[in-house]
Amino acid sequence: MTEMIKGKTIREALWIRPEEISEALDLPETGYGDWFKKTLLEAANNYNVYKAAPWKKLYDHQQG
Repeated sequence: MTEMIKGKTIREALWIRPEEISEALDLPETGYGDWFKKTLLEAANNYNVYKAAPWKKLYDHQQG
């Protein structure tokens, strides 16, 4: 999955279809591609929320 999205923008990664994920990972046609797609969407959403809150960067930097 990581190799599929490496080098892509978030927008480009979100255009990946579940069927493409299943094919790339050689998964059976049982919905695993959908599960990975939902995981990708959730990760993108979490990233966008983090980017929208600049104070978190400052807090993380001070904690590190």
